[in-house]
Amino acid sequence: MARADVALARGDAARAVTVLQSADAAFPADSGLLRKLGQAQAAARSFADAEATLRKAIAAARMSDETEGAYGDLSIVLARQGRDREALEALETGVSRLPSSSALWGMLGAARGRQDDLDGAIAAYERSVELRPTALASKTLAALLFEERKDRIRAVALWKQSLDLDPTQADVRSFLKRYGG
Repeated sequence: MARADVALARGDAARAVTVLQSADAAFPADSGLLRKLGQAQAAARSFADAEATLRKAIAAARMSDETEGAYGDLSIVLARQGRDREALEALETGVSRLPSSSALWGMLGAARGRQDDLDGAIAAYERSVELRPTALASKTLAALLFEERKDRIRAVALWKQSLDLDPTQADVRSFLKRYGG
């Protein structure tokens, strides 16, 4: 897989696909390998192959982190093709299978936001932040609550949480200075 990583780093996705297809032939049903192959296929703009490979990775996954990553990658491949509804469905399936995945809940929040389902986006980000807050999820949820629900108190608390998680965020520092931090 190191040769595939080097090929991808050099921007040679086609070479990475070839290397990973050979590895897949030798080690079939390895979800990590399938996921990397799907990523390489997407980089090579072979979206139909990437989708099929990532679905195989999901089916082959034995551990939740493998499944989580494959669902996330699948949703990205679908979204890159403009198939936003299907990307959303992939994430909804992912969180139903892995309800404790903060990452998938955060991605679901973003997907729902892109679909203009802001209440759904807020609910998904709330779940993500509840499970394992990240600077980005906290900041995004704060912005949604501030803009959509005019909940300044909760937004300020979330911006503070975001800044605690990543103190380098000048934009969050600015929000706090302006709105009550």
